[in-house]
Amino acid sequence: MTVQKLYNALQSYIKQGHGRLPLVINKRTFAHPLEPDGCCMLDVENYEIDRYNVLDGDGHCIVNKDGTERQMRAFVLMGGQETP
Repeated sequence: MTVQKLYNALQSYIKQGHGRLPLVINKRTFAHPLEPDGCCMLDVENYEIDRYNVLDGDGHCIVNKDGTERQMRAFVLMGGQETP
């Protein structure tokens, strides 16, 4: 992905009222067969606005007073492959 493509996407989302969303990276989507050989610069392939569970310090989902799991919306950058 180019800087221009990301810039245009961000501008579009800002105009739609999503300018205050956090920007996060989905690490599971960044993988390359040459990583064991030192490949550490991986391309951003896609982006989306998605909803994710918020975790506490122990790695468990935070539960709200009403018993539901706490979630957040974020602008997510993704790589090209999902790792298991």
